[in-house]
Amino acid sequence: MLSGGKTSDEPWAEAMEMEKMLKERGIDRKCLIKEEKSVTTAENMRFSASLLQGGKAAVITSEFHMYRALKLAERESIKADAVPCRTAFRYLGIYWLREIAAMHVRQ
Repeated sequence: MLSGGKTSDEPWAEAMEMEKMLKERGIDRKCLIKEEKSVTTAENMRFSASLLQGGKAAVITSEFHMYRALKLAERESIKADAVPCRTAFRYLGIYWLREIAAMHVRQ
């Protein structure tokens, strides 16, 4: 499941970019399900849940964002494994602050 739409500051949907990167690495396009409407993490999970139809997923995101992403997946009854990606140390402080603030906003 590749989930992510196009925001106003992006040239194309995130899911489309993920598909492109995976195709370049030899993954068959037929194996990929894309969700291209979401613009928030909550929407990623909500829209993906309907496409997964109870299936299992891997949540691949930055380590600072993983907790919130998994909580939102759980809220949508998505059974998910975590695959955290590293973030450059110099960015972690501001991103952790952003995540803490986002946890207090109802999504």
